[in-house]
Parts: sequence; C-alpha cells; structure tokens
Amino acid sequence: MVVMHWLITLGLIAGCGRIGFDPTDDGTGGGSNDGIGGGGVVVDSGGGGGGSGDAPATMPTGHYITGGSTTSVAPATSITTMTGPLTDTNMVIVVAIHWTNSTSSVSTVQDSFGNGFSMIGSLQRYNGASQVIWYKKVTAGTTIQVFFNQAAPSISVKWAAYRDIDQASTFVMPGFIGGSGTGTTAATSMLTIGTTAVVVASLGSRAADATAGPGFTQRHKSGGGVLEDLEASAGMVKATAILNSSNDWIIQMAALRPL
Repeated sequence: MVVMHWLITLGLIAGCGRIGFDPTDDGTGGGSNDGIGGGGVVVDSGGGGGGSGDAPATMPTGHYITGGSTTSVAPATSITTMTGPLTDTNMVIVVAIHWTNSTSSVSTVQDSFGNGFSMIGSLQRYNGASQVIWYKKVTAGTTIQVFFNQAAPSISVKWAAYRDIDQASTFVMPGFIGGSGTGTTAATSMLTIGTTAVVVASLGSRAADATAGPGFTQRHKSGGGVLEDLEASAGMVKATAILNSSNDWIIQMAALRPL
C-alpha cells in the first residue's frame, strides 16, 4: 500500500505539478507581462545605479476608443473614412497616412465641416515612399478627409481615437520621432519622455504584411503597415514593428499626454 501511495503521488506531480507551474498563467506564453518582450520596446526610468535602469512598460489602459483603416491602390487626390459615433470626453484622433511616391504631399486633413487637423512632427520620405501623421481634438464622431496636392498611389490611412488626453498640452515633448530603413524590423530611435504617455506608432511599408513590435498593442493594419500603441512610464521609449519580409519601411511615433 505504501508503494502504491507513492506511485499515485508521483503520477499527480508529473501530470499537473511541473516545475515553475503558475496556476494564474493565462496561457499566452513567452516572457512576462512587463511589456518589454524581446526588447522591441525599451522604457528607461533613467534612475538607479548598478543596472540598466530599464523600467517595465505597461499595456495600454482605457485611453484607446476605436479606430480603423482604408486604402486606395489607384492614384488618388483624396481619400475619406468615417469614425462612427464618438461620445467620450477629451478625445484626440490620430491619423497616419502612407503612400508610395516621393512627389505627392498631404495638403490638408479635415472633417466634413471643413475643420482642419494638424500635422504631428514632419513628413518623412524613403526610397520613393512617404508617411505623415496628423491629429485633431474632437468632441464627437467625424469624417476624416485626406487631400493631396497631386495624385498619390497606394494610399494607406490608419486612424485611432483616444479618450482622456490633455487638451491644453496634447503631447509629452518632444512628442514625435520617426525612422526609416530596409529590413524585417522597423524601429525608431529612442525618445525621452518626462512623464507617463500614451505612445502611438505607425508603420508604413512595401511589405505584404506587418505586425506590432513587442510590448505594443496592435490596433489596425493596412497596406503593409500597422498602427499600434503603448502606455509608457517616464523615461526612454522606442517603437518597433515586424515586417513579414525584408522591405522598405517608415515608422513614426507620437507621445500623447494622458489626463
């Protein structure tokens, strides 16, 4: 009977008591929940000796409301998409626009009433492709209309609406950074932020598909690009995204100031 008792005990251990077993594991696998993952997102608190100073980045909270995307393969001078109802408070819409020539420019972005959006940072071009990010403070749903100074091919528009964003000081300065290159991993350089920020990043590429980098939440994909976000603590942060094949890319990142 003693032998049988030990055999049963060992069987139970082998079946459900593996070393390191955590009954709260959500089954997602790989890494911890600190948002750092494989190192694609690095948030540096800037403090403390005897270590790298890396502080964990947390996943986005309730700031994201909704978003979407639209594309136009044929050359066009404008492209339009609708947000649907937006009923939250202190809202900001971020619109990322990517197209595949280096001669066209976005002349304006506005709603159906003619109210204009503002550009974040600057236009970036790389190997015959271009990308820019615009934004607007809104109080309700709107139509997003993007106008070009001349026909642009392969237009991809991705947008996201966020709630509880500071309306008087919308960005955590310097607020914007971008990068471009060729490969399977797109990355900005580091941006130093002085306080908690809702970091919104957009990748545009010539690849067939792309996914959000480690630590970021993927929101919308279109035209070989992806829009992603992350809530980060004060420190140093960068954005990454993964292309499904080596190709040209442009990635840009903006840091919104949450309330």
